[in-house]
Amino acid sequence: MIPIVFRARAERDLLAIISYFSEYSPQAVQNILDDVYRSIDQLAFFPNLGRQVDGEDFRRIATLKYHFTIGYEVTAASVNIVGIFRYQSREV
Repeated sequence: MIPIVFRARAERDLLAIISYFSEYSPQAVQNILDDVYRSIDQLAFFPNLGRQVDGEDFRRIATLKYHFTIGYEVTAASVNIVGIFRYQSREV
């Protein structure tokens, strides 16, 4: 198992997701976080699971239920989460 490290941008992304969806439903926030962390937990065991982004040094994976995209890079020491966003809202 390889350690997971959140970069500052990914932490801000997660806080923005929580803030946005908490206006609608606390249960929705919990469901979304469960979906995001389920995918991130998989990366600790299978760091190359996501697709390599053409011309970039990072990979990305989409969550199963809510289709958030998690951008990350794999190093010898860790998986670095670089961004978390809705698939239609931006690129990492």
